[in-house]
Amino acid sequence: MRTPASTLKIGHCLPLTGSAARAGRSARLASSAWHDDVNARGGLLGRRVEFVCHDTQSDDGNIAGLYRRLMDEDKADLLLAQGAAAVASALPLVAHRERFLLSLREQEGNAGFPYDGHFSLVHAAYDRSAALTEGFFELASAQQPPPRTVGFISADADFARDPIRAAKAMAAKFGLDVVHDATYPLMATDFRSHVANAVRAGCDVLVLCSYLDDGMGLVEAIRACGGPLSMVGGVMVGFAHATVRQALGTSLAGFVNCAHILPASTALPAPLERALGTSASAASLDEGDTHCRDSASLAYLQLQVLEQAVLHAGGIDKEGLAASMRSAVFDTLAGNVGFDRRGEWKQAKAVQVQYQPPGNGAPTQVEIIVAPPALAAGRMLYPFSERHRWQGR
Repeated sequence: MRTPASTLKIGHCLPLTGSAARAGRSARLASSAWHDDVNARGGLLGRRVEFVCHDTQSDDGNIAGLYRRLMDEDKADLLLAQGAAAVASALPLVAHRERFLLSLREQEGNAGFPYDGHFSLVHAAYDRSAALTEGFFELASAQQPPPRTVGFISADADFARDPIRAAKAMAAKFGLDVVHDATYPLMATDFRSHVANAVRAGCDVLVLCSYLDDGMGLVEAIRACGGPLSMVGGVMVGFAHATVRQALGTSLAGFVNCAHILPASTALPAPLERALGTSASAASLDEGDTHCRDSASLAYLQLQVLEQAVLHAGGIDKEGLAASMRSAVFDTLAGNVGFDRRGEWKQAKAVQVQYQPPGNGAPTQVEIIVAPPALAAGRMLYPFSERHRWQGR
């Protein structure tokens, strides 16, 4: 028995506690803002929207069971997912039951599990893993003299494997020799030996793929170890969180990272802006995470697409929604978004940013787009090993 027609249930699993909770709570804040707004406008298709969200506790092993619960017990009409692990766990179940799934920030889309009812929002479009670091290596190759060697340090986790695989292919494409390659458990806390080994191996370029706490640990280890590194960065997911950037402060100087095109000047939808500005919403994030704009904005974008897809399809059946997703153009806070036959964004929106001193000795770093050239707001400061000279420039 499905949900009564008076209510439209949207099911989601998020890490609301544990190591990844900052991202999950930011997404929940965006969901609440959208939920209140859409219901104030009469709901979707004349039905009141209800969110059902279960806490993964930052444990990937919980995800599959929670999506079964969403479908079997909660009778969710529509399903959302966030992150590579969530999609890897949920997609086989969703496909078996021929349900529709809209995911956010999933690394390799439908390449590993083709399913015509899955659509993925991430800023790199098809072959997204390659797009995440292509600009990084283009920047490296443009330096004089160009770097010759590269090392890799990455989390031993699903979200990191495809980006690192693609980054190694990019290194080969641009003629860099791999002299170091290491992984670490996602729950690791001491990264000094990893960084020291990479420096001893003679890396000119150090590519990192990390999440939240581990990314912060890597930055601090690099600051402590020093070394003649020319360029450092890659796919450091945690840098999308303002609280992470604030906590690291000047330690971020010189890092180059893949980012989505959502500048700080982007005008946010009024419901999300209000939610981000209220003390009640801020308090609900715990740990003082009141600066969750980036993650919340992407989660809100996901719901903007879902709402427009449902309205365009005029229903919530998988076939109608899939057809709508492939034919419509969606107006979102990141601009117009369209999907190809694979369920991927048609046009990549990935950029490379470098964290640079603002020039006045302030303890924060500014995020400067340095690639692609058409969107660059400044030049990349190079080499990384001389970043101490940039403060107060």
